[in-house]
Parts: sequence; C-alpha cells; structure tokens
Amino acid sequence: MSLTNNYKNYINFLYDKNCHNIKHSHSNFFNHSVGTFNILKKWKQSEDLCVAGMFHNIYGNKYFNPNLNVSRDEIIKLIGKTAENLVFKYSNCERDNINNSDDSELIILNLANSLDQKKLFIVEDNLYDSVSSENVSNYFKNLDWTYDGKNSTIKSLKWNYNLNYKHSIEQNFLTISEKLLKNYGLNKVFKLVKAYASANTYGFFGEYHIDEGAKEYNEIVTIMFYLNDNWNFDYGGETFFLNYERNEIEHAITPKPARAVIFDGFIYHSPRPLNKFCNELRMVLTFKYELINK
Repeated sequence: MSLTNNYKNYINFLYDKNCHNIKHSHSNFFNHSVGTFNILKKWKQSEDLCVAGMFHNIYGNKYFNPNLNVSRDEIIKLIGKTAENLVFKYSNCERDNINNSDDSELIILNLANSLDQKKLFIVEDNLYDSVSSENVSNYFKNLDWTYDGKNSTIKSLKWNYNLNYKHSIEQNFLTISEKLLKNYGLNKVFKLVKAYASANTYGFFGEYHIDEGAKEYNEIVTIMFYLNDNWNFDYGGETFFLNYERNEIEHAITPKPARAVIFDGFIYHSPRPLNKFCNELRMVLTFKYELINK
C-alpha cells in the first residue's frame, strides 16, 4: 500500500493511543508526531524515513516517554520493518552524538524532530581570535563594494559584494560556515546557493523581510557573520528578529566581532538603524542555503 493509503491508519493509531491528550513541547504528542512527519515530507525524504518521523518517540526514551506500552511487533505490523528499525534505533541512541555519526537517516530524523519543536535560531560566538578579527575587518573594509539600489525602496539601499573565494579569508569563512552547518546536521538537507557581504552606514533604514526562497519554515537556512573587529553598543545596528505571529521583536543580536547567527530564512529580520555618531561601516557576511531536494 502507498503512504497515502496508510496515512489514515497511522493517524487513527495515534488517536487510539490518546496521543492528542499527551503534552509535548509547545503542543501535544500527536501534533509533534505529525509535524515531524510533515517536515520530512517537505524535505522529500524516503517513505520509511517520513513514517519513522511520525513514530520516532512511540517507544519513549530518556528525553520523553508517552508510556504507550506498545510492542515492536505491533509497530512493525503497522509501519513495516525498515521504518520501525529506524524508530527503534532513534529511541535507543544518544542524540547528543548523532551529528557525529555516519547515519544520515538518524541525523535527518533528529533534525526534523528538533525543528518541529523550535524554529532554527542559534548564536555562535568566538569563532576566531582577535588578530583574525582585525584581519577580517580590514579585508572587508577595503573591498570594491557595489552600491545596490535595486531593492524595494530607497530605504533599502546598501553596499554589496559577492564572494569569489580567491582570498584565504573568504575560503576560511566558507569552511567555518560549512562546519557550522554540519555541527547541527543541516548539511544533510541543505546546500549552499549564495554567499555575499553587505554593508551600511548611518542613514540606512533596513526593512523587515524574509529571505528569498523561504515560503514557510524549514526551507531556507541563513548563516550571517558580523565582520567588524569592534563594536560600540551605543552604535545601534543590532539585527532584529521578529516574531511575526505576536508582532514583536523576539531577538536583538549585537554585531559582536567573531559572531554568527544561524537562523531560518522565514523569520522576519532587519538591521536596526545606526546612530548618527557612528562612523563605522557595519558589515555582515551571509551564506544562504536551500533544500537539496527542492
């Protein structure tokens, strides 16, 4: 039978086990199970992996136990041996070590499980030392920037530079970005499509936006590095990340040297305007990743 034909059986099983009345994370166990399945379907993973996503916590583990008292034979009969084997492996593994393993399916399953519970937003600090930070800042300050006037309004004017990786500093940033992607298991699902630097001075007013290609969550990953080697908090220039549903700022990230933000491109974001006494060129370097299986 096809996944479509079996889907109703899976849903009915979870309802019969009262999963919709078991609290889990931001909602309930039923919604989380289906949500994980939906993310894997969006990523165009195999049928067995998608179904394993729906049943990934059916046996319980040290992180969460729904106490459903189901047997392996019962789940094998419902979803098949291959999918059940993935479920069993995931239930008995150390999740903190999954991304260091060679098991791509468990890495992807773990990522979907995590992203259903919390949208991607990670701040990484101290990515390189102060000497490297100074070299990075000087390198980007002296680039041949292109003035970009093609955005939606005059308020969005800024300077841009597309990376060509001819310089070791650009190559090093690519290495760091790819390492960060791997650390969180994102490299199994996302691929690099664009890398560029952008800069602005006092008088620039950014607009809240989502990143190109992001029609909903879990489609675009953005890694943004702050390039200045020092930054006075009074300059302003924080990146604001908006909780669109509540219409309020959820994160305000200072452009701290050697800092990066890894976030879902569907999160609305914008730079805070610089204060008039700031004579610095605020610089960021952005790596955009999209789904491998679009």
